[in-house]
Amino acid sequence: MWKDNDIHGKGKLEFACGSRYTGQLEHNKKHGKGIFVWPNGNKYRGQFVEDKMCGQGELTYAFGHIYRGEWSDNKKNGYGVFCYMNGDLYHGHFVDDQKTGHGKLTIHPGTMLQEVYEGEWFEGMKHGQGIYYYGGGTGRSNRYEGQWDKNRRHGKGRYIWANGDIYEGDFVYERQQGRGVFRGHDGVVYDGQWETNIREGHGVLTKANGDTFEGTFKGGGKHGEGTTTYSSGNQFKGVWIDGMRKGKGQYTLFAGPGKGPQNVIKLKVFGY
Repeated sequence: MWKDNDIHGKGKLEFACGSRYTGQLEHNKKHGKGIFVWPNGNKYRGQFVEDKMCGQGELTYAFGHIYRGEWSDNKKNGYGVFCYMNGDLYHGHFVDDQKTGHGKLTIHPGTMLQEVYEGEWFEGMKHGQGIYYYGGGTGRSNRYEGQWDKNRRHGKGRYIWANGDIYEGDFVYERQQGRGVFRGHDGVVYDGQWETNIREGHGVLTKANGDTFEGTFKGGGKHGEGTTTYSSGNQFKGVWIDGMRKGKGQYTLFAGPGKGPQNVIKLKVFGY
């Protein structure tokens, strides 16, 4: 329909590049509900404002992706659902066509390979606080809860294994590094320094029976000076090399009730 030399109402437009539009028009511009098809086969069905995709709409890509949700200024802006051609699914927020804000990504949904991330995004990457469920994508799988930096575990976090082991502490670009506590499903607890997923530096290792070792670790094992305190209260202070006691040391034994000097026996050990 023409009005004052402008197109108004419902109509069709065909462009020299091969694109075509069918829908509502106002002042020669796409405005209202319509369908726009690009030469490559991509198709948008939804709302337009002043010639731009704006409001609710669905974009179907020629090769299989589908986006349903909010648009502004020809870009995905707001809440939407993105269905990938391989079946992966994202529910969440977008800013200027990129996943930004809170969202949930499910990879291989409904299969044994399912993995799920739910949390904060920035410019298409996991960034901020979030939870990632690995292999299986359920509470029975390994999972990480904590901070992310550009798709990598980084900052404070907690990693929980399916067998019940838990690490809680510092992460540096995917690795347990810094200060952290590991609690094994077998009752063993380590509280101390880590480097590249290995106990490294000062720490306290507590066994399920109550025995503790406090000292230096290297490559995951006791290495350097340290003190073992047994559940009975007896102690051994000495040096460990590659997890084995070496050289001189001192035993402190409690021969009677209480820890008064009269009940303490100290034995020096001169070598192993």
